[in-house]
Amino acid sequence: MGKNPVSISDLERLEADTEEALIGLIDKPADDPMIADLQRRKAHLLEEIARLRQEFLRNGIPANLH
Repeated sequence: MGKNPVSISDLERLEADTEEALIGLIDKPADDPMIADLQRRKAHLLEEIARLRQEFLRNGIPANLH
C-alpha cells in the first residue's frame, strides 16, 4: 500500500467545510453553477473517504488511525 498524502480526517474536514458552504448558499437557485460544483466536490470527497476506508480495511489497518 502506498502512502496516502491526505488522511481520512482531512477529507472529512473538507467535506464538512463543503457542506457548510452549501448551507451558506441556501438562498441561491438550485441550478446555480456554484452549488453544482460544491455538490460534485462533496460527492467526490465522500467517495474518496469510502475508498480509503475500504483500502485500510483490506490491509488490516484501522481507518480511525488515518
